[in-house]
Amino acid sequence: MSKVISAKIEGDVQYKMHYKISNEEYSVWLQRLTNQYYDVVEVPGFRKGKAPKHLVEQQISTQALEQTLLKESLEKYTQEALVEAQKDLKEKKRVALLTTFVVVPDSVKKTDSFEFVLQADLLPEIDFGFLDKIKVARPSEKDLPNRMSEKEFVAKEKRSFITSHNVLKLSRVVKQKMVMRLLWIGQVKLTKKGG
Repeated sequence: MSKVISAKIEGDVQYKMHYKISNEEYSVWLQRLTNQYYDVVEVPGFRKGKAPKHLVEQQISTQALEQTLLKESLEKYTQEALVEAQKDLKEKKRVALLTTFVVVPDSVKKTDSFEFVLQADLLPEIDFGFLDKIKVARPSEKDLPNRMSEKEFVAKEKRSFITSHNVLKLSRVVKQKMVMRLLWIGQVKLTKKGG
């Protein structure tokens, strides 16, 4: 029987659920996976599924078996973890999960039972209260003439483009972006080559 040992928000950005699967259930699960391998592993001199078990077990990689076990545990427990996480987050008045659950590789333990941790990232909580304190002063009548006119802005952009274009060897993409900017402000006209 599997059970959730703990479910908690860690560091305000991750939700972790620690699962523990009993030794009996783990043994049955592992045996089922091993039996699946018996049918597909090829042993020289034997047909598929007909080789002696001890020869097949020598061919089975324990790492491949563990990876399959982790993948299946993720598939089996993700939906349950998602429901539990949503309930827990609703109680704690948090927004939502940012990513789907993944098995934390370093968390896998196989002692008298099989334990692993499912983890998902959360949307961070951001306090926007400080925005109420920001004040922007309106420009006075005296400040308006000192502001740059559109004509001055275009001239400045044109000078900076010509300077950077001549002095620096820019990548093609940067040059294209600069030309597009000048096209946007109406200072460059496109002409056909050879015409």
